[in-house]
Amino acid sequence: MQTRQRFPGTGCALAFRQLLAQLSDPIGPRASCWLTLLLLATQPVMASDPTQVKQQNKLDYLSGYSERFGDFQVFRGKSSINTLEVTYKGRPYHPLNAWQITDVRPTGATQGGQPVLLATTIEWMGVGTVVIAVQNDTPLARILSPVKSKEEPDWGQPQPGRADLLLFPEGARAFVPSTGQVLWFDERLPGWGGSHYAMLVSVSPDNRSAAFLDREGLRLSSADHGVYAQLPIAKELNVSQLRPLLKEASARAQKAVDEGRRIDQTRLQHALQVDWFAKQFSWQQVQGTWQLKGLDLTSSPLKTEH
Repeated sequence: MQTRQRFPGTGCALAFRQLLAQLSDPIGPRASCWLTLLLLATQPVMASDPTQVKQQNKLDYLSGYSERFGDFQVFRGKSSINTLEVTYKGRPYHPLNAWQITDVRPTGATQGGQPVLLATTIEWMGVGTVVIAVQNDTPLARILSPVKSKEEPDWGQPQPGRADLLLFPEGARAFVPSTGQVLWFDERLPGWGGSHYAMLVSVSPDNRSAAFLDREGLRLSSADHGVYAQLPIAKELNVSQLRPLLKEASARAQKAVDEGRRIDQTRLQHALQVDWFAKQFSWQQVQGTWQLKGLDLTSSPLKTEH
């Protein structure tokens, strides 16, 4: 009684093995060679690195949307339509450990041979708006704005009269898209620590000084020396100039609600204040430092009695 030998395998590979097992008479060397090649061709392809297979499967799964910026690649999955995944040279990248990325845009600048990117992140696994730049072949991120909003992401507000500069009032940062430079200025008054809040409203033409608005007026800060000058705004001017901006922001926010939309009233008010500053004040260089002039007022050196 003939016993059929059982071989592991599936499909065509199993059929060929069974055929060879049943052949008692040796076949020619050329035919044997061809059968061997067919057997090898039907073997399942085994990857040498299981991690690569797992990662490739994940990227294939997220192929509902894909866009490449240099060695960065952005994917949107069909099951996570509201968030993105970013890789750098094939490795997953989470800027500042932010997992919920909603959008990624190139700025036009390059650093380390790679494009500089802006990304918005949301929810408790997000950090707000970040800029991503490569140094020593490593992508690094910095926060530009703490705003974490899917409906109203913070892409920065162009400074009036300067298309090359984006202001992020909520984060007290400014950004130069053409170079990827982040501008940061210390708005704290000497002796006040971090408790005296002021909002960024403008940056000087040379990007070395900035103007901040607080409850008492304007203060000027340089990148090298911190706050160095101030321009007090009297209560009467505050009421006539700034109070209407608050009312306008409130009215716009209410109108949006009536139309079934929601907007951030505080951010809208800050945007109106940036526009107001540009209309009322101008930068002037005096004895090597930048000063402000407007509303018949001129900034003066900071008094240090705090």
